[in-house]
Amino acid sequence: MNKVDILLCPYNYVLDPDIRKSIGLDLNDAIIVFDEAHNVETASEDACSVKVSVDELKFTHKFKNNKKKKFDSNKRNLLTFIHKLLEIKEG
Repeated sequence: MNKVDILLCPYNYVLDPDIRKSIGLDLNDAIIVFDEAHNVETASEDACSVKVSVDELKFTHKFKNNKKKKFDSNKRNLLTFIHKLLEIKEG
């Protein structure tokens, strides 16, 4: 993005690092003014959240049990956590 004096854009363009990167938005030395700032909390949560369905969680379970697939410990821990969530959900 070229240098601009004023940029008007939706919250998520500023709050979401992936969007900032994709449009070349550099916030160094920037002054940011949010209109209706009471909505910033929700917009921030949305930018850092993901919704996952039970079917998607079940799909990941088959990868956890795949002995041929080598996962590092972080991925295996995440898959174990997802499996535990499924156990809780399904009672």
